[in-house]
Amino acid sequence: FFFFKQKTAYEISACLVGSEMCIRDSQSGIPCPEPIKVKSNVLVMEFIGQDMVAAPKLKDIDVPTEKYHDLYLQMVLIVRVLYQECKLIHADLSEYNLSLIHISE
Repeated sequence: FFFFKQKTAYEISACLVGSEMCIRDSQSGIPCPEPIKVKSNVLVMEFIGQDMVAAPKLKDIDVPTEKYHDLYLQMVLIVRVLYQECKLIHADLSEYNLSLIHISE
């Protein structure tokens, strides 16, 4: 049997802050918000959107069928870079955690 020590919320959040910084510092090219301030286990990131309206989540966008393939390839590339270069795995990659800035017609 293997026993693992459960981490506290503080330990986990500090880990997540470090992960976000790793992605930005790695120059990986993964599109994500710029960190503005880090203090202890708190990370403040730039706002993604325009005119104080947040960029829509993938779940809220009517994506044209012809764009599915391109979006899928972009996500596969992001996941590959995240894993191979940043040594991270996104534990909750879904249409609720993806924002689309622009889909060209």
